[in-house]
Amino acid sequence: NDIINKIADNPGELHKMDDRRNVLKGIGTKFAVAAIPFALGSLFSNTAKGQSKETINNVLNYILKNELIIKKIMTDALAVSGLAPTEFRTQFELMATHNDAHIELLKQLMSEIGGIPTTINEDKIDYSGGRGSGGGQFWRAMENTADFLLLAQVLTETISRIYKGQISEVLSDKYVVRTLSCIHTAKARQ
Repeated sequence: NDIINKIADNPGELHKMDDRRNVLKGIGTKFAVAAIPFALGSLFSNTAKGQSKETINNVLNYILKNELIIKKIMTDALAVSGLAPTEFRTQFELMATHNDAHIELLKQLMSEIGGIPTTINEDKIDYSGGRGSGGGQFWRAMENTADFLLLAQVLTETISRIYKGQISEVLSDKYVVRTLSCIHTAKARQ
């Protein structure tokens, strides 16, 4: 509030070069001082929880389920002639190959911690995003290139965010964190 009031009280000063620098220097200092409590609070709130193997397995299965959905959609999309633009087909095939590797890696991680990898009923996947109605906003994704590209972007960005969001749930297992971070990086590049 002090910073906003300072600017509001002296709007003419922001237009003068010398005074603007001084005002901005003062504001920068105030921001730094105001941020100290938040910085200190974050030092103590991000401590790793002792996650159980069950928690880690649940996180890995959640991610795996999403990867399996993407695999089914990409497999079906690549089977539709002309759906993926010719100039990008190689990239989509590479994404599908990476996706398969991610799935196998997730299954291997679960096996190593004694978990059981999940499966999905592929018949229940609604490409349209309509929760089984077939009438969601992507209802033409398997017919129209523009809609397919939009769906592919949404899926890729979503799974990337899922990886990033779930890393904090597995902090007690450094190997799992490293693996999920590497997969997240690959997804983010896609």
